[in-house]
Amino acid sequence: MVFPETCLNCGLIIPVEEHHLCDQCVGQAFEDANLNNIDFCDVEIIYPQGIQFHDSMWHYDKKGVLPKLIRMLKYERMERVGLELGRIYGQRLKKRHLGKRIEPLKDALLVPVPLHFSKKRKRGYNQAFVLARGIQEVTGIRIVSEEAVRRTKKTITQTKLSFGDRMENLKGVFEVNKPDELEGKYLIIVDDVFTTGSTAFSLHFAIQESVKCNTGIVTVAKA
Repeated sequence: MVFPETCLNCGLIIPVEEHHLCDQCVGQAFEDANLNNIDFCDVEIIYPQGIQFHDSMWHYDKKGVLPKLIRMLKYERMERVGLELGRIYGQRLKKRHLGKRIEPLKDALLVPVPLHFSKKRKRGYNQAFVLARGIQEVTGIRIVSEEAVRRTKKTITQTKLSFGDRMENLKGVFEVNKPDELEGKYLIIVDDVFTTGSTAFSLHFAIQESVKCNTGIVTVAKA
């Protein structure tokens, strides 16, 4: 009563269960990253073979509230932010892809981008896994076990690296330990932000070395 929950974007008082964004802002305040791109293919990006679609929910506006939400999730141990964003994206996934690109549901599998154990220990969780949990709550799509795909090497920050340098930095980083769990599934790679695609592509390449499968990429934001 003294400190009511308010929307981080507009300041409107909202019920506690709505967490950080009001319904109006979720529907209207953010720019859809794929608004004019109905086929979910970016003309400036060449997608590796096997990737069927890439869908980011919102544009990453550095001056907006979205970077704040992602920072809260990644560095301030605000796990519920990730669950909220995952649920919001889950609704989008159901509307745009389930029954269309991804069919049947039992063959789909969420694959959160693995986090190196040292970063996971520092943050307390893998933010991509938290997002996937939110998506799972809404869609019912199963999440791959954490042992199935692992990040075996700690990499330097990629913020200022070119696409080529990012791919070199990520070479040999991901390892598939349980290919049988992935075989024949429609894999949906989950991450927080899509910048050049190097991380998702590297994970896709590592998986393709072990199993043959179709892959989609979903993220909350596109930078």
